[in-house]
Amino acid sequence: CVEPLLLQLKDIVGKHTGISFTLKCDGCSEVFDSSKKIPVMRDIEQFKRDVWEGLNKPLKHISSKYFYDRRGDELFQKIMKMESYYLPECELEIILNQGASMVDEIGHNSLDIIELGAGDGSKTQYLLEQFIKSGNSIKYFPLDISPEILNFNQNKMKSRFPNLEIHALDGDYFKTLKDLPHRQTRMYLFMGSNIGNFQEKQAIDFLKLIHSTMKKGDVLMLG
Repeated sequence: CVEPLLLQLKDIVGKHTGISFTLKCDGCSEVFDSSKKIPVMRDIEQFKRDVWEGLNKPLKHISSKYFYDRRGDELFQKIMKMESYYLPECELEIILNQGASMVDEIGHNSLDIIELGAGDGSKTQYLLEQFIKSGNSIKYFPLDISPEILNFNQNKMKSRFPNLEIHALDGDYFKTLKDLPHRQTRMYLFMGSNIGNFQEKQAIDFLKLIHSTMKKGDVLMLG
């Protein structure tokens, strides 16, 4: 089924503001209608390259970043609440029990907190609370592929911390991180064991990217 799918992907028209195409392989009953299942994308050419590359590999895949349209966000929130998905609860327990110690260990009065793959901020809000309680001057920069979940994140944080300065940036953080000016000491957050979603080379490239944007005194919290 893969070859007909690949051939049809080559016909995606990149000049439109959104993507609209159907995929159907011989022997398959389901027709994929992109206009109903995926959001508008800024970088259609990148999407085409990612799909073409992923489906040409022996172990075929499509990057998980393309899951996160509105419906994908909703499904992931449900997954995070499942008892069998233990990571969020474990991280939350660590933050609640050790958050104050983390803040003391970092030891900066002014800090830009940059969260990669920020999601809804359900755990991060408790860490931000510890910084604010300690009298630190912080700015929060949530980065995520999904503009919908970032909007939810922003609204939640503004409601909880009315005086917190928030600068949300949607898109692929491999690209958007480079657009952030380095104004003061940074704390990078990359939680949820998300690095486990990368192949080895991707993980190395990701850590190199973080390192290339760091200056003396910056810290990385890797969950």
